[in-house]
Formats: sequence, structure tokens, C-alpha cells
Amino acid sequence: MNPPILTIEEQAVRVVQRQVELYNLRDLDQFITLFTDDAQVFDGWTGKLIAQGLAEIRPRYEKRFLTPIWCRFIGRLVLGNVVVDREVVGGLPDGTSVDCLAVYTVNVTAAKISKCVLFWGQPPEAC
Repeated sequence: MNPPILTIEEQAVRVVQRQVELYNLRDLDQFITLFTDDAQVFDGWTGKLIAQGLAEIRPRYEKRFLTPIWCRFIGRLVLGNVVVDREVVGGLPDGTSVDCLAVYTVNVTAAKISKCVLFWGQPPEAC
């Protein structure tokens, strides 16, 4: 019997869900495999490019995974290959937690995240 064919939404959710699981395990080597080689990470409030490509993304998470960081999933919206997760991220270096909205664009052919836009905490005054 053939396995069921997944919709684009189901494929995108699988990638993002696995990314959340590996984030909580702080498994950098597996976590980083879920990003395309040219993936981009942006600050959602300012639109500023935070990191581009695995060479810039990896060190950011390598440093973060040295702390007891964790992500608590709150909810999810999906449209096509775009997944929006509402999360709380805790275990930050100062011992606090922060609300986060993460918008992932998934290259479903590669089964990898190609773009991530992160909205952390409250918007800055300029927004």
C-alpha cells in the first residue's frame, strides 16, 4: 500500500514541527539541517536581516543552545507553505521568557525552511 500523499500544508507543518522539537532538544546538528543553505532570518518588527545562510545561522543557535532555552508551542496557522507559530520562548540568558510569533516559509521540495521572520516580545516604539 502506498503512503498517503501529503498536502503542501502538511509537508510544511512537518518541517516546522520537527524544527520546534529539535530546538527544545537543543540538537544543533539536526536542527540546522532543516534550513536551506541560503535561508534568511529576519527581525519581524524592523525587517532587519539577522542572518543569511547556514554560516550565519548556525553560530546564532550554537550560542543559544548553550543555555537552557526552550520553546512552548501555543498555536499555529498554515496557508500553503507558510507556517505561523505562536510560541513562548524561555530559558533565556537572563532567566526570562518572551512571547514570540515565528513566520516560516518552507521549501517543501527540499523539506527545509527557507525564511524565518521572528517577532519577539512587544513591538519597539518606532513600529
